[in-house]
Amino acid sequence: MSFSRLETSQSRLKIDWCSAGQVYDEQIVDAAGLIKSVTAEDGRPLMILRRSKTPDKKIDKLLAEALKSERFQLASKWFQTVELDDAVLEKDHPYHLLFAGKRPAALLLASPDGKRIVRFLGTKSQKVNWSDVSSVLTTSYKGNPTKAVKGLERLLSKFDALDNRRKELNAQIERYNEKKDTAKLKSLNAKLAKQEKEREQVLAEEKELRELVLRSKKKKADKTGG
Repeated sequence: MSFSRLETSQSRLKIDWCSAGQVYDEQIVDAAGLIKSVTAEDGRPLMILRRSKTPDKKIDKLLAEALKSERFQLASKWFQTVELDDAVLEKDHPYHLLFAGKRPAALLLASPDGKRIVRFLGTKSQKVNWSDVSSVLTTSYKGNPTKAVKGLERLLSKFDALDNRRKELNAQIERYNEKKDTAKLKSLNAKLAKQEKEREQVLAEEKELRELVLRSKKKKADKTGG
């Protein structure tokens, strides 16, 4: 039997890809310098997806698997996410330094200072593994990203249960509204209010897990979440 996440969980699992950000330093000589320039304003580590018009079937399959991973999707909120096309392979593209070579990566992660850069699905065509994703997050943030994302994974099931219960209660309330059964409606509304308080508790737990602190102190606000 197939399983599908409900509305609240689905909203947490969407990766919000953006177009290429501005390069602030024109005197860039290496990949680390480019990363620092791109992340200077946002402050978060960088996640870049390169979508090829003619992708390698094996790499495309591995990439699709990675992008469907709930852990990867949850972790994406701690990154500045950028989606590019094959124009990045041209030498005059602002991001070309990151994708030079005969077999450029399909996915790249980098810490804001450019000291930790991980390239996936390029020369070695390796799977996107959590240890490398975690290494970029650990370089970029204080705290324990792996512990945080595991906590967020557990909350997904709580959100699904809450969404399902809310749907059931609202359906019952609608039926008893038609019957004008005030006693039953009072009981159902009390249950709905209790359920909303439970939701608030889970949201507070989620907020706490989301608030990893950037190691860089350059920005005024150094906490970031989803």
